[in-house]
Amino acid sequence: MFGRDSLIGILLLVLCIAVCGLLLYGIATGTTWVYTGPAWLGWALGILFVGAALWGWSRSRDRWPSPTAGRRGWRWPWQRGNGDNT
Repeated sequence: MFGRDSLIGILLLVLCIAVCGLLLYGIATGTTWVYTGPAWLGWALGILFVGAALWGWSRSRDRWPSPTAGRRGWRWPWQRGNGDNT
């Protein structure tokens, strides 16, 4: 379950839980969160996100129409077999 393939998902889940905790703390105490860091950081993160999205799109567009792309070994919990969904 916690293999290398799911590392980014686990990291994003931890990040979401941390942000949720900060927001709940802000609601409970009436704290207003204000970003006071450099203005260029938002632009840099936006460019990084768009670049990563374009890179991921360019790497997967030749496999996108295939209905089985990325599903090797995956199966519904009630199915039996080796995961080929047949």
